[in-house]
Amino acid sequence: MIAAILICGTNAQAQTKRSDAFHTKYELKEVVVMSRHNIRSPLTSGGAAYMRVTPHTWFAWSSPSSQLSLRGGVLETEMGQFFRQWVVSEGLLPDNYRPEGDEVLFYANSRQRTFATAKYFSAGFLPFANVEITHKLDEDKMDPVFTPQFTKMNDTYRQQVLADMQALNGGPQTWMAAQQPTLELMEQVLDMAHSPAAQQGDTTHFWFDDTQFKLEKGSEPKMTGGYTLANSVADALVLQCYESESMTAFGHELTMEQWRAICAVKEVYDGLLFTTHSAAVNLAYPLVSRIREELNRSDRAVP
Repeated sequence: MIAAILICGTNAQAQTKRSDAFHTKYELKEVVVMSRHNIRSPLTSGGAAYMRVTPHTWFAWSSPSSQLSLRGGVLETEMGQFFRQWVVSEGLLPDNYRPEGDEVLFYANSRQRTFATAKYFSAGFLPFANVEITHKLDEDKMDPVFTPQFTKMNDTYRQQVLADMQALNGGPQTWMAAQQPTLELMEQVLDMAHSPAAQQGDTTHFWFDDTQFKLEKGSEPKMTGGYTLANSVADALVLQCYESESMTAFGHELTMEQWRAICAVKEVYDGLLFTTHSAAVNLAYPLVSRIREELNRSDRAVP
């Protein structure tokens, strides 16, 4: 039985090779794949803040702002092919399977990058099926199921979330301060001191001492202050590396450890906003509920 294919909008981890003893003891009965989108262009463009902090020209993207890139589509097709080989090798599906009725569901957020990711994945996973991708809203609208927004909020709960943030790696300021060597590396790579932002007297470095958080019902958790700029620049740098397949950024050959450190700048941002226990159980509730609903359905079956 394949319960559902759910594409929301980090790619699913590859399955490790199982031993013969494992296969003798266990049989794969159902699968839920929860995945984010593949490589996209940066979320903002045309005068965006991240573009102003370097005198160099950013990568020429193959897609408009925030949309799935050409390389992202290729990689997601490969991801679908990997999953097809896996479920066939496990005996869950025949090769080139064509589902009937509601046996398989592809449900995507209505953002272009998530819908397109689902289309590319389906092309690799079920190449003969011409799968219809389910999405609920107009193009580039956020489906509440996939939106990490607070479903409740009051002063007591807000203080609990903030307290949990303070418990993460010594609190926001301490955790951000630990990224200072990487922020300085990013400034050098960007040649930030000679950027349009520096020439216009805006900024010549990344800062984080003005960070504040906004936690409101019906909205995603938000961060304001200088660290948001560092996050958007790190995001653009990493995406440029993925899309260009080059370890070089603006003439600087970076090591894998340096790229991982730049990724960590983003991880601090996301970690503070989304990964505390008190916030996560609220933000993830709609999606977790939808997955539970799929797992409890009996019609997602393969004869």
